[in-house]
Amino acid sequence: MLFVALLPLAAQTVHREVLDNGVTLIVDDRALTHAVELRAFVTAGPSFEGELLGSGVSGVVMRILTDAVRAGRIAGHAELQAADRLRARLSAGATSFSLTTSDRFVEPGLHLLAGVLSHRDYDAAAVVQARELTLQDLKAAGDNAVAVERQAVLSTVLREHPARLPLLGLTEQLGTLDLDSVRRYHRSRYSAPNTTVVVVGNVDVERVRAQVRSAFAALPVSGWDYADTADEPPQFQDRHHVTAGPALQERHVYAWRVCSPEQRDHAVIAVIAHLLADPRTSALARAFQDDQLAADCAAVLDAEPDQPSILRLSYNPFPERGAAAWLAVQQVLDQLASAGPGEDQLTAAKRLLLRERIAAQSGVAAIAADLERWERMVGVPTYGEQFLDAVATVTVADVQRVAGSWLHPNGRNRSKVVIRPLGSESASESAEERGLTLADVPPQIEEVASGLRVLYRRLPIGLAHVQITIAGGAASDRPGHAGETALLARLLVEGADDLTGDALQQALAVKGMTLSSRTDVHMTELSLTCFPDDVGVGMAVLVSIVSRAALPDEDIARLKQATLAELAMAKHGGDWDAVVLRATHQSVLGDHYAAAPLFGTRETLADIDREALLDHLQASAVGKRMVMSLYGEFDAAYALGELRRLLSQDPVIPAGTAWQPEGLPWPDSAPPSVTTLTWDRQASAVALAWPGPPVEALGEDGAALDVVTALLAGYQGSSGRIGRALGEDQLPVQDLQVSVESFQARGLWSVRALMPESRREAVTAALREAVARLEQELAVEGVAVSDAELDAAKASCVVGRVLALEDQRAALSVHARALLLRGGLEQDLAYEKRVLAVTRSDLLRVMRSYLSQAPAEIRLVNLAAAQPAPASESAASPAPADAPEQPVPAPEPQP
Repeated sequence: MLFVALLPLAAQTVHREVLDNGVTLIVDDRALTHAVELRAFVTAGPSFEGELLGSGVSGVVMRILTDAVRAGRIAGHAELQAADRLRARLSAGATSFSLTTSDRFVEPGLHLLAGVLSHRDYDAAAVVQARELTLQDLKAAGDNAVAVERQAVLSTVLREHPARLPLLGLTEQLGTLDLDSVRRYHRSRYSAPNTTVVVVGNVDVERVRAQVRSAFAALPVSGWDYADTADEPPQFQDRHHVTAGPALQERHVYAWRVCSPEQRDHAVIAVIAHLLADPRTSALARAFQDDQLAADCAAVLDAEPDQPSILRLSYNPFPERGAAAWLAVQQVLDQLASAGPGEDQLTAAKRLLLRERIAAQSGVAAIAADLERWERMVGVPTYGEQFLDAVATVTVADVQRVAGSWLHPNGRNRSKVVIRPLGSESASESAEERGLTLADVPPQIEEVASGLRVLYRRLPIGLAHVQITIAGGAASDRPGHAGETALLARLLVEGADDLTGDALQQALAVKGMTLSSRTDVHMTELSLTCFPDDVGVGMAVLVSIVSRAALPDEDIARLKQATLAELAMAKHGGDWDAVVLRATHQSVLGDHYAAAPLFGTRETLADIDREALLDHLQASAVGKRMVMSLYGEFDAAYALGELRRLLSQDPVIPAGTAWQPEGLPWPDSAPPSVTTLTWDRQASAVALAWPGPPVEALGEDGAALDVVTALLAGYQGSSGRIGRALGEDQLPVQDLQVSVESFQARGLWSVRALMPESRREAVTAALREAVARLEQELAVEGVAVSDAELDAAKASCVVGRVLALEDQRAALSVHARALLLRGGLEQDLAYEKRVLAVTRSDLLRVMRSYLSQAPAEIRLVNLAAAQPAPASESAASPAPADAPEQPVPAPEPQP
């Protein structure tokens, strides 16, 4: 009965074989994408470390190899810039190296991966450096609440399996590694028979086979060097463990060892995980909320290859309610074993699980990861399809049986872990040669009623993304009502006057849908993801909400309080870059609309009531300010007809008028400033901000500035000239972000770095110098900006855009915003051509237009470090005469 026909037919495209040299090759030919995922994994991890177990040798080898790529010691691939995109992942039984690129760079990408695996030219200094960096990662893992929880569970549930130890090893044993032991382990594990290569994308199997044979020919053919791993013995009684972690609240975790993934009961347990914790289907989550017992309930089925499977249920009990919360868990588990879930509840859980699994496979990287996972699990890379088939056929009787046999509340296979807060007392081919692919399929635009346009692109992906985009984000907030649009966006997901709250969530859950909203400075989005046969229902939900939003007073009060609490909490934590970027907007943009607080302030939120929100919605939800978008699998004729019918119902959405934000241009003279702000972090952060192209100049300057950004920052801000300059000067930057933002009449190009306070000035100088030097070198033809470097930067831009828009939900949002803000999609659809046409003179022109003047500097320093220094120290690094320093308190960060 349950939509098995909707599952993607990926298994039909997968080819698997073992090549002559012992390398296993898995190829998934995906025609509708320009993106390609290249992945090589080796059976090298703690499970195979033998007498070196606990030393972290697997992680040290992985780091040595990735550092060799970043340092350019694996030659021949400068044109790919693959060092920016190479990813490495260590698990108990494998080390994976992966690279997401475009279909133009398959062969050089394969050679890069082969070069990584076969690299042997390193010395004792490389081992020492890798050990030191691994020690830093071990310390950082102790500050990650999720990692601490998972490791605490593994060390409690497992007694003999290597996965009981941290993946990166034990601090006291890392120091025992020397060059000889690392090389011996490297030689024994990194051989052709221990290697599997996975390729997913628009590729030809025969060509890939030949390319892999050629690229990986240098790997030694030494036979399968299998190292026995310890079998974890059965657990005969429940276990208890108490530890400390970085979380702010005490967390209780209950874990059960369960069946292995190749058994059918594994699918049943995955469904039970949804029945336990998903707020749309969980009786436990409702009990926790209604009786004020606990918060943040989660159920995770850990089914990593090479280690036992574990279901863990975790939550934060409210003070003095831990015993009552555990009683609620027992009652729910007993209910599942004795009576099972209701049919509607089970159907909702299965549809939600299937939708999540299908959606998670929408990109080539995720598909390749899934193929690797099942290959390592059961030796069949396409076994994931059988798993989804098993999920679809789970019955109430299955849930009763499995809950009773595997998940008894006090069974001998149960373990309990309590994590207490630290310190608490309680503790290239042409398009014609490739054929038509995804990026070449333009979306269709059609006006349906009242000026409302529908933007649609039909693709056979098994799901449909449906969204209403309203032109008007924080820039449309009325004077004195800052945060009005953001609050309204949160309220819209509460439903319409005929279907609200829990009733709405249950109705959506039965259909396997999820409803969400998002707002920023320019746009508000209301979106859902559904199965193809439910597109009509999804559109009806969205139309009813924007035309008849409920906006109940009690929800307004609740969400205002929640927003205030989030604003208060953001002052003491959260994403460092969001804090710095917000401070940059406030300091540089001044009275421009983009500097207004997205979520408002305590004062403005207090003045917003239901009448104000309703007036704002009625002014915004008009035809000429909205776009309905449909991307994915659906019947276009039916969807357009159904949308016209919905828009003709009472109340009819009025036509209204189009909307554009009113931006203030840059003042004639804006001397650079140095703004110092304080926060309670130990690290320091700095942002350098230059003007960027406004919305109206993106067509002329946007592509060229993107190439400049790629030259300076590489792929995703991780390398490029800036990264090399920081590395050459050995400046310890913990994170680096570069972004281009465009608003009406103004734009912003900013680079932001997080580093120790002692190195802030040196890092700032290096950032300034990297930007200035690029402009100087562009002014001299061919001196330092070579053709190879320029081509690599362009390739980085093109590949980055392909990867960013491979997710149809993301592509839908980008296109809808372009249609509403810039009036068309021409610039976005022609992005690759625009980038490839950029010349050196274009780069020099945009640098002189935007990046030639001195930047504004925004510093975030620890409160203690911000105290006035003695005169002798202050004189050592004076601020420029035209850059008045303005010490001010830290801004109120936004969630």
